[in-house]
Amino acid sequence: MIPILLVAGIAFVAGVALAAFWKDLIPWLKKAAEKVSEVIKKLASAILVGVKVYIQKTNGIIKRVAKYYSQDKETKRWSEHVATQEISEDEVPEDIRRMGDISAAPIDISDKV
Repeated sequence: MIPILLVAGIAFVAGVALAAFWKDLIPWLKKAAEKVSEVIKKLASAILVGVKVYIQKTNGIIKRVAKYYSQDKETKRWSEHVATQEISEDEVPEDIRRMGDISAAPIDISDKV
């Protein structure tokens, strides 16, 4: 019985607080919804156009380098995002190892991924 009264009391206080700040709450919610919509539109405006993946060995460390190319629909500006990951020699697939000696010169493995 006491938990029910406690929950009812909390709900009543929340309802009173909501009613008291309703006029302030509605414009804030509208502004927040507009901001979220703006962020989603900005994220959707960039189109992923292409990806290039390379593997190379630098100072004895094998790295997988992925380059992502995108273009913003509105500004037509191009972006290149580079992601580098260190991998062990065991993680390199056999068919990529057969492509040649992994050295400082990057080997394009885009067709293999």
